[in-house]
Amino acid sequence: MNILLVGGFFGSGKTTVISRLMDQILAEGQSLCIIENEIGKNSIDDLLLQHGSVEITAITGGCVCCQVTGSLIEAVRDLNRQFSPDWIIVELTGIAYLKDLREKLEKYLPDHPAIISLSVVDAARWSELLKAASIIMENQISGGDIIVINKVDLHPETQKIYEDIQKIDTPHRILPLCALSGSCPELLDAIKQEVTTHHE
Repeated sequence: MNILLVGGFFGSGKTTVISRLMDQILAEGQSLCIIENEIGKNSIDDLLLQHGSVEITAITGGCVCCQVTGSLIEAVRDLNRQFSPDWIIVELTGIAYLKDLREKLEKYLPDHPAIISLSVVDAARWSELLKAASIIMENQISGGDIIVINKVDLHPETQKIYEDIQKIDTPHRILPLCALSGSCPELLDAIKQEVTTHHE
């Protein structure tokens, strides 16, 4: 079992990216479960991710990187025990810090599988968000093995975004993407390469 943590600011396209990955993983004959973290009491995105062969677990009422980490760890254990999936994809809230959460999972899941972190960046709002929410954006970037620059159809000039990301941290891979308009095989390939590296 591999765990994929997917973070990114509100509206960056996390759900769409996960939906694309879900289709590809299932097409390859692998199984997966999704854990969705919502700050509010009601889950919304799971309605967009409904699929007959995918188990979706919602953790509501708080961000898993702070007050409900225990709920996430228990959810991972329960899904693994009940379904033994090849993948568990965790969609985080728009304020979650990937690095902190990954460290907690590694601490409390001592026999942990590969834990891969992916941060989705909104190319269309990058400059605006970096100014308005710099601490959140920087902490989301610094925890990502892979950074997806999404919505490049709305902002095709990504060189400045690349440079900004590399000033914050040096992720293993930075991939431009338009998740809304098509599949992303290169992203799944990059995730698989991270898993292979983890097991080496």
